[in-house]
Amino acid sequence: SVPHTGVPIEWLQGSALALPVNDGAIDLVLCQLGLQFFPDRACAVREMKRVLVSSGRVALSVYSAIERTPGAEAFASALDERLGPDASKIKRAEHIFADANEVGDLLRKEGLDDV
Repeated sequence: SVPHTGVPIEWLQGSALALPVNDGAIDLVLCQLGLQFFPDRACAVREMKRVLVSSGRVALSVYSAIERTPGAEAFASALDERLGPDASKIKRAEHIFADANEVGDLLRKEGLDDV
């Protein structure tokens, strides 16, 4: 038998705009490379805050500016050159947060502290 280490994790699936969790029920919200794709980012952040316990944390990552990601920028440029000027629209949308302060400002605006 394998000894139990760490803490148990319960994985849930649902919309980021209406998390299937009671208020104040979650210790940690992990959002990895998703925020930039949500149709209402402010709503998603409010949902993260809603489900957190008072001492809860959000772990969040987004792509940096496409200009700081040479491979992604080269790919997007190649799409536009080969397939037309709007072919890279979705790829470029992944990099909507060109400045880390934009993410912090959004989190603070929606009530998260200590960003």
